[in-house]
Amino acid sequence: FPPGPPAAAPSARLPQTGSGSAASDARGTEAVVAPLATSLTESWVAIERAIVEQLEAATSDDAQSSERRSISALAKAPEGMSGDSDTARRIHAALEQTKYNFFRNMDTAVLVLRTILVENGGHSIMHECYRRVLGQRDALLPVSQLRYSHNTISNVFSSGQHAGQPVSSLVDSLRSGYVRTEDLHLKVVLYSGRYHSLCNRRLYALKSFSSENPDREYQVRATIFDLCPVTAKFILAYSTADDGRSVQVRP
Repeated sequence: FPPGPPAAAPSARLPQTGSGSAASDARGTEAVVAPLATSLTESWVAIERAIVEQLEAATSDDAQSSERRSISALAKAPEGMSGDSDTARRIHAALEQTKYNFFRNMDTAVLVLRTILVENGGHSIMHECYRRVLGQRDALLPVSQLRYSHNTISNVFSSGQHAGQPVSSLVDSLRSGYVRTEDLHLKVVLYSGRYHSLCNRRLYALKSFSSENPDREYQVRATIFDLCPVTAKFILAYSTADDGRSVQVRP
């Protein structure tokens, strides 16, 4: 089990710059996110108890009776309490870590959507009837300026011409000259003033190879896709509890 989380999970703040409609949008978004967070919290409690009950059921009666009692106490304990055994404490810590990651990821997702909305003219499109223009363009980009979009990656390619091959094999091909950096093609987006790759394993191979020659600037072909502010706005606004069949008027 992983170690327990910090005492308090950090909360991402939504950007609130300027005044008028922009500030109103931010307040409206927070009004949507607050009940969503409450709903997710309630869902998480149910998930947490189901996980613990499965762990309890999976523990052997003969060999682990004391552990079963501790895990059972953990499953039935009020918020903030835990079982007495070391196993129960480890399970509790693992669940808390998972819960911390869950809500941190939700905060991050909301912040990313808000940024996409602001950076891609969402306010003008939604409130001033500007026409949305989405496109894509090809360019040669320096490998050193590209960023990842994933936190972790698999060590094997799952698609494309390298499917089923280890990432290290592409590094070896680049090193031997069998593949040039310009032979590869990445899909990227411009987010917060930075190019983020949607092909994280290929970017990892490129960066691994280029780090062996720090004095040389390598370039790679890339297709740069525009991010859609309308999609971001829809996801932020979608709080309906009945598939959009009804709405309540707040006092």
